[in-house]
Amino acid sequence: MKRLALILSLAAGLGFAAAPEEFATSAGPLRLTPIQHASLMIQAGGKVLYVDPAMGSYDGLPSADYILISHIHPDHMAPAIVDKLRKPGTVILGPKTVAASVTGCTVISNGESKTLGPFLVEAVPAYNLTRGPTPRAFPRCERSRTSTSPSSA
Repeated sequence: MKRLALILSLAAGLGFAAAPEEFATSAGPLRLTPIQHASLMIQAGGKVLYVDPAMGSYDGLPSADYILISHIHPDHMAPAIVDKLRKPGTVILGPKTVAASVTGCTVISNGESKTLGPFLVEAVPAYNLTRGPTPRAFPRCERSRTSTSPSSA
């Protein structure tokens, strides 16, 4: 579990798309495709999950079974890309600020977890290390992150 979290963190931190990588897990193979910045695609158990679809090219990539959106900043959420990736039945999870902007988004709050097919999603609080946009000012958006791991079910 810690190894997967580390892999996801490293993949999410990439500035630009890198080659997809595949890892063996107890639940079967897991394929990570970094797209750009925090955007990546995870494939496991025959399902496709996108994290923070906002930057990069999605041309030629499969439609989403699941989409996780951490917050409303434009480098983590682009409604036009979400609409391009969704298909009938796509499940979208995000905090309530995302749900206010993305039709069909189910709210997941800090401390909650949900199982989406082969993925166990846990929302945890996370914040930028520096305050902004000015000293003593905090961003005015609800922030959470999702931790994704293959479900043992």
